[in-house]
Amino acid sequence: GAAPPPHLRVTQVRVRAGDLIDLLEFAMADGSVVNGGYSATGGRAQPPFDLEADEAIVRIEAGQGAALEGVRVRTSKGRESPWYGKQFGAAVKAFAGDADNPIVGFDRGMAGVCPAIIGVRLLDEAE
Repeated sequence: GAAPPPHLRVTQVRVRAGDLIDLLEFAMADGSVVNGGYSATGGRAQPPFDLEADEAIVRIEAGQGAALEGVRVRTSKGRESPWYGKQFGAAVKAFAGDADNPIVGFDRGMAGVCPAIIGVRLLDEAE
């Protein structure tokens, strides 16, 4: 399909993690960032994961209970980011889009510390 507009094209995934995922952030091509409504400064900055110009996020795997403990993204080219955070903690929940309707955002819960991902935003639904 057509390339998404800059504010809906993810260029980099950024993470801060300690015991939990303090920050999961998508940097967009227009310079804006998406953080799911939750941002904390704890943990340590992890190596960012860069996407190519014609690449998009099609899957987020989240190790989570009430809190987000670990996370990984997969792209439309079949590449995977590192697994960020705790590898073998909470059960893994997967959120999926596809190459024609990729994941362009996500929402984190409102309660507690480092809340879980509660849903994703797909390109077709975004504005």
